[in-house]
Parts: sequence; C-alpha cells; structure tokens
Amino acid sequence: MHDHVGGGFHRYSVDEYWHVPHFEKMLYDQGQLANSYLDAFLITGRPDFARMGRDILDYVRRDMTHVEGGIFSAEDADSLADVTDERKKEGAFYVWSEKEIASILGPSTPRFRLFTTLYTVRKDGNCDLSPRSDPHNEFAGLNCLIQRCSVAEAAGKAGVPEEEAEEVLGECRQLLHAARSKRPRPHLDDKVIVAWNGLMISAFARASRILQSEPATSSHHFPDDGSPPSVYLACAVRAASFVRSKLYDPASLRLRRSFRESASEVWGFADDYAFLVASLLDLFEASGDSDWLAWAMELQDSQDRLFWDEKEGAYFNTAEGDPSLLLRMKEDYDGAEPAASSAAAASLARLGAMIGGPRGEEFRRKAAKCLLAFEDRLTRMPLAVPQMCCSLDLLAATSAPAQRQVIIAGPRGRPETEALLNAVFSVLQPHLTLIPIDPSNQSDVAFWQQHNPAVLAMASKGMGDRSTGTATSAAGDEAAAAGATSSAYVCQNMTCLAPVCEPDKLVSLLKGGLQGGIGSVSAFALPAGWSGKSKG
Repeated sequence: MHDHVGGGFHRYSVDEYWHVPHFEKMLYDQGQLANSYLDAFLITGRPDFARMGRDILDYVRRDMTHVEGGIFSAEDADSLADVTDERKKEGAFYVWSEKEIASILGPSTPRFRLFTTLYTVRKDGNCDLSPRSDPHNEFAGLNCLIQRCSVAEAAGKAGVPEEEAEEVLGECRQLLHAARSKRPRPHLDDKVIVAWNGLMISAFARASRILQSEPATSSHHFPDDGSPPSVYLACAVRAASFVRSKLYDPASLRLRRSFRESASEVWGFADDYAFLVASLLDLFEASGDSDWLAWAMELQDSQDRLFWDEKEGAYFNTAEGDPSLLLRMKEDYDGAEPAASSAAAASLARLGAMIGGPRGEEFRRKAAKCLLAFEDRLTRMPLAVPQMCCSLDLLAATSAPAQRQVIIAGPRGRPETEALLNAVFSVLQPHLTLIPIDPSNQSDVAFWQQHNPAVLAMASKGMGDRSTGTATSAAGDEAAAAGATSSAYVCQNMTCLAPVCEPDKLVSLLKGGLQGGIGSVSAFALPAGWSGKSKG
C-alpha cells in the first residue's frame, strides 16, 4: 500500500496480503493517514510513526502542491511503461524488475542485497502472493515493493551493519526515485478541491507542532526530507490562503468547490465547508492566529445557512435551490471520507468550547441537535459512523463540568510561547480545547474581547497590563517576577490552576489531569431543553 520509493499511500489493496494496490493516490487518503500516524506517534512515542507521517507530508509537498500553495487531488494508477508504448498499464510507474534495480544499485553489492531482501524483490517477480494480486498476469517478472521483515533482519542477511542500514536504504530509495522520475508519470489530477485541502491542511498544521516532540536522535532518510516542522505550518498557511483567495467569495460568503486554472462554477458542498472549518480550527491552534478562527466561524455560519436542516437537524449535502436535484440527501456513513455532519458536529463542539456567551452555547446546541438527528444510526450501527462517534465523545468531553482548556498567553512567535505550544501538542489530548492568545496583538485582543472576554482576561494575567506595565493578579506578579513573557493556564470548566511558564511543568499537568478529569465523564448530558429521544 505504501510507495516506499516516493512516499505516500496508494488507494487500496487488491489482495488479502495488502501487497499489490490499486495504484491511484488520493489526497483525502494522505491527509487522514498522516493525522493517524501523528496520533500513533503521540500514543507510542515510536519514531517510525513520526517518520511515516513525514513521508506522506513530504510526498504531498513535493508532488501534489500547486506553485501558489493549493494541493492537488490525485495521481492516476495507469501510465505508459515506456514512451514508445501506446497503451497505459496499471502500476507501470511503480513496479520494478530485479535486473533494473541491480543496474541502479549495482549487482551483488551489499546495498543491493539489503534493499532486495527488505522489500522482497525476486528475479521472477513477487506479485504472485495471491491469485488476486495479478489476475491478468500484467506484473509477470516484476516486483511491487513490500516490506516483510525488519530492517535489522534484512541487514543481517545482507551483511550490512545494522547501524548503517537506514542510511543505506535511504540512499537506495533516492537513487531509485531519480531513475523512476525518468519514466512517464501517471496523470496528475490537478484540481484543487476545497474539502480534500481541508483534510491536508489539518495534517500539515498538526504536524508542525507534534513533530517538535521527535527525539533528538531521530534520523531522516528519503523520502522523508527531514525538514524542520515549521515548514509544515507554512504549507498549511499557504494552502488555506490559496483557498481563501481563489475559492472564497467574500460578497456571498460562499466557497466554490474546486480550482483548476480558475475557480469552478460549482458552489461548494457541505463537506467542503465542514472539512475546511475543521482544518482552520487546527490551523488556529497551531499558529495562534485568531484570523483563522474568525474565518472558521464565518464559514460555519455559511454552512448553517446553506445546508442546515432546521426541522430535523444535521446537514444536507447540497444547498437549497438547485433545480437539478429532486431530493436533498444527508450522508449517514463515514466511508473513505467522513460525512459532512460527522465532521461538522466535532467543529461545532470545538467552537462551543472556545467561544463564550450565547454564541458558544448555540454552537453546542447545534452540535447536539446534529448528532441527535442520527441517534438511530449511532445506536444501531455505530461502526458505520466512527467519526460521528468521535464527535459525540468530543461534545461530551467539552461540556461542563468536563470541559478542559489550556490558554497559552504570550507574544506570537516568541521562543517561550512556541515552547509552551509545542508542550501542549506533545501529549495526545483529543478532548482538550487549546486557546493561544497574544495580549500584545490588537487583532487578537479585539477578537477575544468580542467572542470570549473571560479568556482574554485570563491571558492578560502573567503578562501584566501592557499599557501600565503592571501585573493583574498575584499569579501574574509571580510570573512577572520570574521574568516570564509567556504563560500557560490549565483550566477545567474555566476554573484555572496557577500559570506555569515551563514546558515540562505544563506537560506534567496535562498528563496528570485535574480533579474529576475527563475520565469522570460517564455519559453526555445534553444542553438544557434537549432530550435523548428528540429528533427536532
């Protein structure tokens, strides 16, 4: 399934061994897989999961990105095996004969033995593990690379010192990649689709923080470029800016579906809004720029206006008024991509935890009503809607008294602020609401003064009143005395512990939990006025 030479993942396997894939590469797979590997790294601490996340991200950066930052949709499975051929073949770009690999790496060399052992390369080809692998005998004598042993085992068989094996393999992959680049490439579907860009923006944004926790001893080998994690934040910002400049109409507050040379005439669907809003919340948390949060709220309002079913709850796939449609449908299946309502419910819960007052309460109420519209589906067949189950869990965990926040107060970009943000992302906290605020930034101050003055007041503690140069609390006096310019407040239901300025102390608090804690939530209490049996 994995493209070992170029990075990224193919669409699905055609056999029971997860060996020979359908070779198409889809953007929506890359974004979701990258996020899954990042979560796996946080859970286990295994550097190989972090490297696989990088592998995907670097493939997308290298081969799937528009010069202005938007991200393309897919690469086809078929291509010409040779420029003289007339017919394209499935997987021609990706499979290898042993002879070709030997000509690139050198026959009978230690690196040839290492590479061919690790990736199960055989003289007569390896696409015969199952009758399903090559039913039309298209891959006779060819190898689809698959790793079926550990690097240590392959190194031992090849006579390569284990400590050198990863570096040697990286060099081999880079040599094969250079040779492969001379082949006719599969067709690139260079549409920029809003929904799929949203999935990828989320991965880039989260990676920019999570990968700061990689061990200092981590090594990087092609197709992992070893880029500093900040590069991924820049990718997320460029992609979001592309969508905003090319595919958003500020007059109507609506998105177009896609871009290829120019914006399409087709207006965006519910999933375009849902996935983009979710990605902008991730981008806000990673960057601390409240402008992304403001746009997420604007898009959420547009999604509600265009797709929300006021009577029954949840989101139609299409906007009202399309004369070509006889029925407006609601997706109730989280398949290759989550349903729009599944993704939107999570974003509504997150917005409800960030935004104060009646607006925040309305976000939470709408999240509950969205989920209640699928009560029967959630009860009878939860496996069909895994993202919706996660959204329900998130809404439960972000509702009082379980609601848990971390407020990071400090100048954006300052090393102290960055270190505290990185500390938050170093611990897997799927229920946590992160609110970074720069009290010295007038745009941030104006946004939070309007949407949650309580967290703005909290953020001002520790940094002190910038207009007078005095601290606003005893906790602030303590932080100021220590010379801190950035502080973190760990709060539950807006009751906060004393601020901390050291990343290690913040990590300890996050891992230790607060009194009651998220684990005390045994059931979701719906907002006032809602019944577990309500449909409307």
